[in-house]
Parts: sequence; C-alpha cells; structure tokens
Amino acid sequence: MNDPKYLGDHALITPDKPALIHGGTGEVLTYRDIDERSNRLAQCLFALGLRRGDRIAIVMENNLRYMEVCWAALRSGLLIAPVNRYLTADEAAYIVADSEARAVVSSLAMRELADGLSSRMPGCGHRLMVDGTIEGWTSYEQAIAAHPAQRLADEWMGGTMFYSSGTTGRPKGIIRAQQGGRVSEGQNAARLRQMSGYGLGPDTVYLSPAPMYHAARWSARCASAMKRATSSRPARPGSCISNGTNRSFSTTTRHRRPATRSTRGTRPGPASGTSAMSTRTATCT
Repeated sequence: MNDPKYLGDHALITPDKPALIHGGTGEVLTYRDIDERSNRLAQCLFALGLRRGDRIAIVMENNLRYMEVCWAALRSGLLIAPVNRYLTADEAAYIVADSEARAVVSSLAMRELADGLSSRMPGCGHRLMVDGTIEGWTSYEQAIAAHPAQRLADEWMGGTMFYSSGTTGRPKGIIRAQQGGRVSEGQNAARLRQMSGYGLGPDTVYLSPAPMYHAARWSARCASAMKRATSSRPARPGSCISNGTNRSFSTTTRHRRPATRSTRGTRPGPASGTSAMSTRTATCT
C-alpha cells in the first residue's frame, strides 16, 4: 500500500506498531488493537440503530479507550461530543441532551459523575461504561465483544461537536463543516495543508498530557493517528514513555500553546515557520 490514509490502512501495514502508550502503567495499544476495537464498537453502535449524522457523547478521563471510541464514531459517520469531566452532573447532562446524543460512553473512574447523569439524560438510551459498571450502565467490553472486528459496509467520515465554555450563557455546540466522503479517503486537502507544517509521521512520538475533551489536543491525537505516529499519555508531567519492554521511546513532539505578541496579534502557525507543536526531544532513561 503506497498511500495509507487512515487507521485501517495503518493496521494492515504496521499492525504491531504502538499507537497509544500509557506512561503510568506502560500499557500499549497497537494500531491493530485500536482498529479491531473501534470496528467492534462501530458495529455495536450500528446494531443499536445509530446512523450517519447521529451523535455520541464521551464522559471519560484520559483513558486509553478514549481514542478507540472516537475512531468508532469517525468511521461510522457519527458526531463526537466530548464532555468536560470536571463538569457537574447537571452541566454534563445539559451537553448530552443538547447534543442529542443517542449513546454515551463513560468509565468506572468517572462513576460518580456517570451515576449523577443516569437520572438526568432520559433521551439517551445507550450507556456504556469502560473498566467496570454501575447500575444503569452496560459493560463496554461485553457490548463490543458481541460484535465482529470487521469494517462497516459504509465507513462514512464522522466529525466533532465540541462545546464552548459557556462564559456568556449556556455552552453552545459547535459543528465544523464536515468533509463528507469515506474515512478511508483520509483527510481532505485543506486539513492536510494545515497539518503539513507540524512534521507528523510514522517516526513521531507525540506527548500530550492535556485532557482529551479539549479540541486542540483531540485534533492533534487524531492527526497523529492519521500519520501513523505514536501518542503517549504520561501519568504525570516528566514521566517516562515506555511500551513495557526493554525498549523506550523519546518524545519527538509535544503540544504547546504558541505565544502571541499582543491580544490582537495573530497566533504563529506552520505558515509562518513556527509550529504549534514543539519538536524538542525529551529522552526517557
């Protein structure tokens, strides 16, 4: 395959390449792992009746399962509504309801918030929980195990529905213009030009300790996967990145917020020669 474009292609070319690494536990998800698991969840959501254009909410910490949920939605034509895990139950329930999410995925680590949501989202009929369950929620692992690790017949490109901070009222759902087409076609020309200056590629190891519900960090991790890079979530700032073997990884790219010269200045970006991602190397020992 001369021109791999997305997760499914990478799983065929380099199935055992680390796609995600947990810096605290050393747990690794390979491209094969994420491809198979996201296919199973995509099949599960399809069986539950979700179709192109429907919405799915995620209420989760920086769990390694986060990205497989995202990829299941992206390869199903669904819109992802990431929910800030620090919100109250009422605030989170508003986003779930306003986004018209038909399914929500949470985790046992977020059980207190998930429990508060249970009685506050009557319109969301499908509730999956990773790493364990509480009353009113279905085991994520058991749910996806009942479905094949095969691609959907039509893998429409999905998208996102991020919410504003709500500083001037209720948070507002923001749906970016969707590129349409199949996910196997990869990113469109505009997105490719936007990301080209960051230098992401198969040799990149991208470190981002920021929360996955943040638009910039979410986009960067998806872009990393599109380019067959490795992403790592450290247990704490400065912790090592390791895949649990004698091999260690060096961070080649980390996310930072570029400085601006004034409140009205233009944030520097790839076009001006300054990337929004630094390329300093931090070696683990």
